[in-house]
Amino acid sequence: PVSSDLKMSLGAKVTHRSSTPATFGGGPEFVLPAYSLVDLSAGIESADGKWSAQIWGRNVLDKFYTINAAHVIDTITRVAGMPATYGVKLTYQY
Repeated sequence: PVSSDLKMSLGAKVTHRSSTPATFGGGPEFVLPAYSLVDLSAGIESADGKWSAQIWGRNVLDKFYTINAAHVIDTITRVAGMPATYGVKLTYQY
């Protein structure tokens, strides 16, 4: 509690993925490198739970990472993960 009328919350999450092959029997060009991501959030809520407001960020360090690699004809493609993303969440219960 911040006061008799308000509650506050803080959150953090760190996820890590080790390197992994994108295909069976593929060469080194199909190995997805390891990466770590950091997500953060902060919120405030009324003591009775009627409303809340939260700001959040995913991949706040804007880490570039790949989530897939494939071989299409004579081209190797890679799919990038999401960049830094931020948002606001407002909730009201009636």
